[in-house]
Amino acid sequence: MTPPRTPRTAFALVVALALVTSSCASSDDAEKKAGGPTVGAFAPGLVNVPEDAEAVDGGTITLGSYAEPLELDPVKTIVAGTTGGTEMAAVYDVLMRWDEEEQAVVPQLAESLTPNEDHTTWELTLRPDVTFSDGTTLGAEAVRWSIDRYLEQGGHDAAVWSHNVTDMQVTGDLTLELTLERPWPSFDSLFTTGIGMVVAKGSDAGEQFRPIGAGPFVFEDRTPQERMTFTTNPDYFDGKPALDTLEFVYIVDPNALWDTFGQGDVSMAIMRDPILVEEALSEETPGYLQMVGAGVTGLINSKEGYPGSDVRVRQAIQMAVDPELVNERANGGAGVVSSSLFPETSRFHQDGVEGLPHDPEEARKLVQAAKADGFDGKITYLQGSSPQQRDIGLAVKAQLDAVGFEAEAEFLPSITDLITRVVVDGDYDMSTWALSWRDSAPYARMFGINHSEGGTGYGTVSSPEMDQLIEDFQAAATDEAQLAAAEALQTGWNELVPAMVLGPTAELVVWQPEVGGVQTNSNTMVLLDDAWAS
Repeated sequence: MTPPRTPRTAFALVVALALVTSSCASSDDAEKKAGGPTVGAFAPGLVNVPEDAEAVDGGTITLGSYAEPLELDPVKTIVAGTTGGTEMAAVYDVLMRWDEEEQAVVPQLAESLTPNEDHTTWELTLRPDVTFSDGTTLGAEAVRWSIDRYLEQGGHDAAVWSHNVTDMQVTGDLTLELTLERPWPSFDSLFTTGIGMVVAKGSDAGEQFRPIGAGPFVFEDRTPQERMTFTTNPDYFDGKPALDTLEFVYIVDPNALWDTFGQGDVSMAIMRDPILVEEALSEETPGYLQMVGAGVTGLINSKEGYPGSDVRVRQAIQMAVDPELVNERANGGAGVVSSSLFPETSRFHQDGVEGLPHDPEEARKLVQAAKADGFDGKITYLQGSSPQQRDIGLAVKAQLDAVGFEAEAEFLPSITDLITRVVVDGDYDMSTWALSWRDSAPYARMFGINHSEGGTGYGTVSSPEMDQLIEDFQAAATDEAQLAAAEALQTGWNELVPAMVLGPTAELVVWQPEVGGVQTNSNTMVLLDDAWAS
């Protein structure tokens, strides 16, 4: 296997763009809808989906996406439902998928992925007679080529793969053996995203990349900033899909997209605005809800010479800021807030295991102690310039000032400017961001941002102790062990405070009552090979 290269700066910017936009998705209207759902209504999974609907053949599903992917290449595009993951899954499928109802990874394009007793060796078995849409065979060599390509070109999960996988051997026409450095019981979750999207060799044969996969649909054409069209793959391994065509449309304004859905002009839509998500849940709209842990955060630069190099400053930031107040100012109180890495909506949540509390008095003492050792109290919080981002920035600034900081909220003209400051220049004190720890597979994102070898922490603090806590979480094989590891991780986080955590983000894929057969996957992706529209 060819060793992976360091991810390219251009791709790092794409990753950062996805994380920043994840942290600040809201409409400009922060007026809370009366009688909105409680925290309990934000339980992840399929919501309001009728059980007695009958499938029909033919028709088109039009899905209003959250953001348009620049390229249908799982190496270059973040594989999540909000960034083009559902479009790419239509072309490539995934070797494994996350079943939200079963709370388990199950086979999709692959026949099985089976570990040994201690989860250090896994055998990937492929289905027989599967072909790419160009007629070539999808076998073990094709999978190895696709994974090597992903690693060589620095795909999003290349670092976590190289940190863990020591060997990949083709052991038969349809089998591969994967050897790991350490136990990883949830290793199969990695095959629900980019690494699990098998790209055909023919995709790279010409001067420009062509999306060729073995998925249920074939890319037809696109009109940039407007729509993308797919036709069915008649040779899909599980039979020709029921749909005739699949369309994705790109409506930037979330309110306009919600209105378009309400008028019946799109069959499905992806919503992240907390006010609109609450409205959809209140109206009992069918859909698939995922809660993204630590989706609203503030990165804290811990490099020498920056305020966050002092742990007392980092702890004071978290305890000075009230997540409830920030959310009330920015979103009218819609959604769920919490300083916990694993809030009430998480399957890893435990009563009594919480983030640092809102405690202005203790924050004030910490700031005073830091000042006694030379800290001048000055700190700048980077934000975008939308009305919602301004509301967050001003709310955070006011609360930091109240405990003795001299805070400034700096509103940059664009998200690109913000990313340049954080990722390229590394010149910031605090910045809006999203850790995006997804319950289906949180380890990969934990590693990327918070492990010392992850490569996408952008100046946030790490430590040998935090590395070990993350690896302990990775190795936990039972529910009991996972909860114990989550508790230890939260305790360690409260001591180190790599970032300010304000709450999770709700991501909701909604569909019309006449749509059915939608399957869940990780990262708020949906699979549409069994989907239909009456």
